[in-house]
Amino acid sequence: MLVFSFAASATDYQTWDTFLGYTYTRFDTGNNVVGEPFNLNVPNFSANGGSAQVGYKFNRWFGVVLDAGAVTSSGGVGHFGNSILFPALSRGGGLNLTLANYLLGPRVSFKYGSHFVPYVQTLFGGATAWESLPVPNAAIIVPPIAGGGVIIPRGANIRFNRATSGFAMTVGGGLDYKFRKHVYFRPVQAEYFLTRLSPIGAFGVTNRNNFRYSAGVNFTYGEPR
Repeated sequence: MLVFSFAASATDYQTWDTFLGYTYTRFDTGNNVVGEPFNLNVPNFSANGGSAQVGYKFNRWFGVVLDAGAVTSSGGVGHFGNSILFPALSRGGGLNLTLANYLLGPRVSFKYGSHFVPYVQTLFGGATAWESLPVPNAAIIVPPIAGGGVIIPRGANIRFNRATSGFAMTVGGGLDYKFRKHVYFRPVQAEYFLTRLSPIGAFGVTNRNNFRYSAGVNFTYGEPR
């Protein structure tokens, strides 16, 4: 009887799981300033989106996780400090951001009782950010090309865009609650989220110490061999 009980406990898990859910990210900018002539002060800001994970367990407690997701903030974060050169922009926000991540790493799970499965994980990979800033609300004259010139009138809605990719990693954990045999509710996954990306309008890379929260539904399947 003891042998059978031990064997059942050792195989009381599914080898694969798939998570789908909501993701919130709080970005730490360090009040980054985009240089002259914009003088853009960017405070810490929030972004919302979603994420998906595919996990594989080698045994009851150790596995590997592939994580992919994206968040966006389109509220026009920050303000322009150069009110003399760009008076229209100094009255409003500036930065829009969409960030996608693709991460892979180990996860250690623990089972408490028959319903709760807390876990910790460390994921490594990359992130890509698409950033944009409004071009000054003023007339812009482009040098003549092929015998003609282009005039962009005052009030035109034009944005400066940049895409940048770099290293990213997370350290954290979460909790799954067993709702049905193969369905778990994940009320919380909280992580430190490091990104190394080039800020818009500047050279080099900058470390950003961000926070990431996720919640959603986790589906498990596949019996251990």
